[in-house]
Amino acid sequence: MVLAGLVLIYLVGSPLVFLVISSFRRFVLNGSIAFVFTFDNYLETYGNPDFPQAVANTLIYALGGTILAVVAGTGLAWVVERTNTPLRGVFTLMAAATYFIPGMLMGLAWNALAHVRIGFLNHFLQTFIPVTEGPLDINTMGGMIWVFGTHLYPIVFLIMTAAFASMDPALEEAAELSGAGLWAMLRTVTLAVSKPAIVSAVLIMFVRGLESFDVPLILGLPAKIETLTTQIFEAATMHQPPQLGISATLGVLLLFVSAGGVWFYRSQTARALAFSTITGKAY
Repeated sequence: MVLAGLVLIYLVGSPLVFLVISSFRRFVLNGSIAFVFTFDNYLETYGNPDFPQAVANTLIYALGGTILAVVAGTGLAWVVERTNTPLRGVFTLMAAATYFIPGMLMGLAWNALAHVRIGFLNHFLQTFIPVTEGPLDINTMGGMIWVFGTHLYPIVFLIMTAAFASMDPALEEAAELSGAGLWAMLRTVTLAVSKPAIVSAVLIMFVRGLESFDVPLILGLPAKIETLTTQIFEAATMHQPPQLGISATLGVLLLFVSAGGVWFYRSQTARALAFSTITGKAY
């Protein structure tokens, strides 16, 4: 246990400590490069007039993509595991294959398809719709959410597939025999028993949305839609000297938001026995 604790502290604790320390350091050019301890990074970051909009964009992007991914992934997992739909194995393979495509490539592909001026799909639709631009525009918040959600929903699918596969079907049969309809059975039995998995999927997707960089870089920056990750990138690469303290300050903010998500997950799943099913079978 001591060895495992030391390894964990090294792998997780040391980067976080360095991140926090870096948020209080700043370059000073006085004939040579030096670092000074200062609170100016926080004052400059939170006083930036573009900061509130970047926070709002990040939350909208993460929340919208999370909702899309959780709904699509959970729905497909339910079809595969809890119904007798034909070709369920094909659905599983196709869902997993989507995740194997790098996010950067996915963003570039959708940009080539649905760019408002040069998108191939827009050119095709313009043969039926009398417009000179569009009608699709992937360089919007809605387009970013679409690409993020449709790219990462396989994570939710895999989580929910495991949860549905381990559920005792007798619970749903009992609900049906008691007169519950499909939606009532889903709400009171299937999704209720799977609550820890759903909360886990929501947390993972939301944090992935907060830290997402490839889609905001490719689709957001051309439309001047900034998120916290693109601001971190700009501060670290587009200034001389690099504003690493500003980047670290934004990173600390993301760290606290992610920690809040972990607390929410623990609070929602604290009563572990409430989600246990005990039968004579291996469920």
